[in-house]
Amino acid sequence: MTCLRRHYSATITPENLLEHAVTDALRQVPAARRVSCRAARPWSCTQGAGSRAAREREGAVPDEDRKRAAYRALADRVLTGEGRAPAEQRASAFGNDGLSGPLHTLIGKVATRPAQVTDADFAAAKASGVTEDQLFELVICAAVGQSARLYDAGLAALAEATAGERPDNAT
Repeated sequence: MTCLRRHYSATITPENLLEHAVTDALRQVPAARRVSCRAARPWSCTQGAGSRAAREREGAVPDEDRKRAAYRALADRVLTGEGRAPAEQRASAFGNDGLSGPLHTLIGKVATRPAQVTDADFAAAKASGVTEDQLFELVICAAVGQSARLYDAGLAALAEATAGERPDNAT
């Protein structure tokens, strides 16, 4: 997380903070595991490659699985990766619970009302003894945690909405 701050310090805004965190997490993937479009999804680069089932039989990873893997890698990186803030504190910010005082106020706003975050919120959190690097990491954890909750809720709603459309549920 510290490398993200150094690399993007001049360009990070509240609107693009999560995008930069995702980019940083994906950069952590070893080069040996990166693949080209054609190697990862040969059917997306050619015409008439067949059905999804055929692609899966060929050993290709479906896009949904790749997205979920990237999502899990990002969450794992912010929770257990190297950082200045203690892992327990990052987990609390990710879950938006267990923090106290000004830090609780700031992280709560980042997760649920980001447009209402003010410089005074950051100043109060820094005055409580949190360093700027730790504060940066905790804000990233809060944003990623909230997006993870929304992502999970969206997947659950989608699964519920499409449950009646599956062949195994036909009457």
